[in-house]
Amino acid sequence: MKNNQMCAIIVDELNDDALKPLTNERPLGTLFFDCKYRLIDFELSSVVNAGIRNVQLIEDEDKVRSVFDHLGGGREWGLDAIGSYQYVNYFQDSENKKAAGEKYFNNTIEFLEKSHTAYTVIMGTRMLCNLNLRAALKIHKQTDKPLTVIYSRTDADEIAAYDNILSFDSLGNVITCDEFAKLSDQTGIFNLSMNVYIADTRWLIDALRKGQQLDAPAQLDDFLKAQLPKPGLAGGYEYVGYLQNIYDLPSYYQANKDMLDSNKMNELLYTNQRIITRTRNEVATYYDRHAKVKNSHLATGCDIYGTVTDSLISRRSVVDPKAVVTNSIVMPNARIGHDAEVHWAILDKNVVVKPGVKIVGTPDNILVVPKDTRVEANLSSTEEEAN
Repeated sequence: MKNNQMCAIIVDELNDDALKPLTNERPLGTLFFDCKYRLIDFELSSVVNAGIRNVQLIEDEDKVRSVFDHLGGGREWGLDAIGSYQYVNYFQDSENKKAAGEKYFNNTIEFLEKSHTAYTVIMGTRMLCNLNLRAALKIHKQTDKPLTVIYSRTDADEIAAYDNILSFDSLGNVITCDEFAKLSDQTGIFNLSMNVYIADTRWLIDALRKGQQLDAPAQLDDFLKAQLPKPGLAGGYEYVGYLQNIYDLPSYYQANKDMLDSNKMNELLYTNQRIITRTRNEVATYYDRHAKVKNSHLATGCDIYGTVTDSLISRRSVVDPKAVVTNSIVMPNARIGHDAEVHWAILDKNVVVKPGVKIVGTPDNILVVPKDTRVEANLSSTEEEAN
């Protein structure tokens, strides 16, 4: 059922250098996850599960093609229905308008005014979770504050240097919002901001208008972070489900490997909140009688003749006879040649590993093979470290 209470703004991650080369040509939001999903599917699914149909996307104009390729017309998420409203804005547009002295939040303000909703949810794409926005909105409504930030109690080992850590007073008001790198004590458990906010739409429109007059940060997430410590303005909502903060290659790799743990997989993917992705009408994966597959996930359309262990194999990939894949993530349309080996690696789309070639990473140094690469010689993480 369509929800006229809330609209949504999904802000794709701009700070993705630590995920290169996977993010050379795509934003973080369209990285593959668990063989068939993209990371942005989780934000879109949370939005759809809350009945929201008015959505604005804020993207990097240099990488937006993969977003459009994945979303298509938005049919799977109900964004093609009559009365739905989908709007795209770009990081660069806001920065350029600010530099030129123009009103750089006007596109977002126009979206908010046309949505005719009382509340707005703003979400990033870096925090992998299955968020119940209806529950969060219920808590937001019970406060007398115009802004609620969603956070999770998170171990220091899972926090990036530029992440924001929150503290609250006894009444639940946010009193500080500090970068993790600036904290004097970086051990223990912290209130990690998930870069998800629920705001009263009228307050947000007024704040954006005022902000662009006062030279506030042009990026929406930075703008909202600056509002949090203002006295009595913002409260918090604690998220307690599965969460993986994806900010570098190891955290991305671990998020995928987590799905081979049935408890974590069920906590993320099989709650009463369904995860929606773009549908593909493909044949089932073929397993040769000599194939050996253990503790792995494989999407549709694959041909498996060799051995796959503790790995995730995406659509239309081929593992040839006597080939071995262990502890690896293989993205779509890859081919692992006869007698080749892939261990502790991430292979991007359309990678071809020639027969007999060995790709050998380690648990502490996952090898990444960029998109469209033909690997014709052995690769190892020990050689990379030596170079």
